[in-house]
Amino acid sequence: MIGRARFRQVLVGSYRFLADLTLEHPLSVRLAGKKAGLLPGLAGEIEVEGEIDAKGLADARPLSGRVRLDPWLPFGARYELDLISNAGTPLVMRASRKLSLREPLWSSSTVRGELLDEQRGEA
Repeated sequence: MIGRARFRQVLVGSYRFLADLTLEHPLSVRLAGKKAGLLPGLAGEIEVEGEIDAKGLADARPLSGRVRLDPWLPFGARYELDLISNAGTPLVMRASRKLSLREPLWSSSTVRGELLDEQRGEA
């Protein structure tokens, strides 16, 4: 019997402020689908919730949003996640993962994106 499973993902890396691109800060994001699905990897758009730990910007803060999985592009995904910073500023994290045939292993495990202050339109 095939059971239903919830989408789960952990992203770990770093982020930089535009004011100083040389200094990296640790970042981790834990995501879980709000609903279970038969094939969560092929579900298209998934509503998620979780936690972001962006040292100094959003320390262990809740987040929620959507992950859009591309069923036609292996490992392809787009992320749009909403959160509130330590200072109380609403932020959005927009990111994507896209497979590159020139670097298939590196690109399948790399998510690139930006954290934006929606009110000011900058990181």
